Amino acid sequence: MAPLPKPVNISRVFLGWNTPPLPAAAGELVKRYRRAGTLDLSHTVVVVPGKRVGRALRELLVDAAAREGLLLTPPEVVTESNLPERLYSRQKPFASPLVRLLAWTAALRGLEPGLQRILIPHPPHPDDHLRWLRIGEMIGRMHVELAADGHDVDTILRVAETLPGFVDHARWEAIRGSRQAYHNTLHDHGLWDEWHKVKLHCSYPVGVYAELDVAGS
Repeated sequence: MAPLPKPVNISRVFLGWNTPPLPAAAGELVKRYRRAGTLDLSHTVVVVPGKRVGRALRELLVDAAAREGLLLTPPEVVTESNLPERLYSRQKPFASPLVRLLAWTAALRGLEPGLQRILIPHPPHPDDHLRWLRIGEMIGRMHVELAADGHDVDTILRVAETLPGFVDHARWEAIRGSRQAYHNTLHDHGLWDEWHKVKLHCSYPVGVYAELDVAGS
């Protein structure tokens, strides 16, 4: 496996409260990237909470460039849901939500008996497919929520070791075992879990990421 590239340095810019957020963001981009009659944002990815915000930002950049006589090369504007694919080179297709659910369910069903008893003290009957699917959905959703915050089961276990009186270590180890079984299942079918690969294969293919958080959009 090739070594991961060094992460870029991240700086945060607070735009303040005196100007609406989108005009302030457009102004910051113009100030940062204008060079000798040009406004080249071709190596910039702007992350926005919705497509409507993205369209409005593009219009503000066009207006600013025209007003100041700058030749504009617009940025790539993406929503948060499309950002993960910009952070690594995809080598396998992503598993769909349904396939991920089925993979979690299969992983939990086939989990080593000792780990399964810890994680599911009263497992459903083998023919109770609906209950197994619900358990798979619950465990899968927990992993997605952890990944969305930049964490995983390993993070939980590392922090837990520093907490006096933590008594849930065995259950989290069982959860880690289920995660490995889940990824093995996807691997056997030539698939990736997009949340997991964002964490492992982040490669920063463009120069700058800017995220706009606009309330009410």
